[in-house]
Amino acid sequence: MSKKLEELREKRLKMANRYDALMTEAEKDGTFADESVKNEFDNLRKDMKNIDGQMKVLNDLLALESVDAEILGGTAENLGTSIDEAAACDKIADLLVVGYITKIKPAFNEAQTKLIEKHDLINALSTGTESEGGVFVPARFKARVLKKLESYGGVREFSTVLRTATGNIIKWPVLNNKNTQAKIVAQNAARGTAIDPIWSFISLGSYGFTSGAVPVPKELIRDSDVDIQAEIIDFLSESLYEDEAQRFTLGTGVDEPKGIVTAATLGVIAASKTALDWKEFHRLKFKINHRARRVAKTRGFVANDSTYELLTEMVDGDNRPMFKPSISEEAGDRFDGDRIYINDAMDGFDAANGGLRPCIYGDLSKYTVRDVGEMEIIRYTEKFAGNGQIGFQIDKHADGQLLAPEGSIVALQLPA
Repeated sequence: MSKKLEELREKRLKMANRYDALMTEAEKDGTFADESVKNEFDNLRKDMKNIDGQMKVLNDLLALESVDAEILGGTAENLGTSIDEAAACDKIADLLVVGYITKIKPAFNEAQTKLIEKHDLINALSTGTESEGGVFVPARFKARVLKKLESYGGVREFSTVLRTATGNIIKWPVLNNKNTQAKIVAQNAARGTAIDPIWSFISLGSYGFTSGAVPVPKELIRDSDVDIQAEIIDFLSESLYEDEAQRFTLGTGVDEPKGIVTAATLGVIAASKTALDWKEFHRLKFKINHRARRVAKTRGFVANDSTYELLTEMVDGDNRPMFKPSISEEAGDRFDGDRIYINDAMDGFDAANGGLRPCIYGDLSKYTVRDVGEMEIIRYTEKFAGNGQIGFQIDKHADGQLLAPEGSIVALQLPA
């Protein structure tokens, strides 16, 4: 897997370098408007997008392997044993999960039975009781769900994630120092009257999120050739992500998190509901002052995939492409010098609906996602029995808020 990933990285780097070289050549020769040059830019963008998709799949798999390795190290430490023996215990945990789900007692060999007795694995791995919907859940199951949520991108890709054990309301102080200003004073002169800075407090609370009951066919569970945990994780994570993404992006702040788009300050109103001009994005950047842009921890644009595609095709008044592909995965693709993040919960274009916000810009790390406590995994045996299925559900608590003064993130808005 890693070899294939390195091959893709090398191939993409060559394309990105060619893109830069083509920019230099076209700038020198004044050929940005030539059809052959335009076509080469287009083909390079399409090819790199295809490679990016392949690389994301491989990176996500490697990330899950990394989670497994980290959890395995923790298991070895907790049990006071070797990595190899911890791996054997992990395999037993997998068998217990499937056995609990299917109500078919797993058959353990002699070595596995000794490990169960040695480490009291039945009690060590049990979470809750059956009446509570409890299930044997190895630690990596929950860790994989969290990693899967991160891999989907969206707000979690660029926001600050805060994890707390309880859901008590946190009053987060935000300083607006527009009215405070330093001054020069003469030697031995009175220092004048102090101006109190203006503080405001933003509440971070806790809202319940649920994946909803996701039915899984019993045949799939019984199939020993299928990694049932991975399948269930995919089902649950995707369902949970859709709800999280929507609320962390467009949430109203009333009985739900306040989404990053809702919290953003209006920056620029576009001239059209159905088309955007590069100058509107360029103007959006300058709605945030120079110092704030320079010190921003995670500065960039956020848009959905359709808007992102439009940005990759935009050219300035001299037909010079505004988009620049990254030479590494960490750097990210850029538009007008700043990184672009994709969040498909963002507004798009709709001629029938004015006031939509297809893009925001600013210090994106100022938006904070708060994860509260441990997620709960619930199992339903009766609800879907008539369809030959068993249901699973994840419940978790979280909140999201922009913990920064007004104007830290600005929005491009379509006209009414």
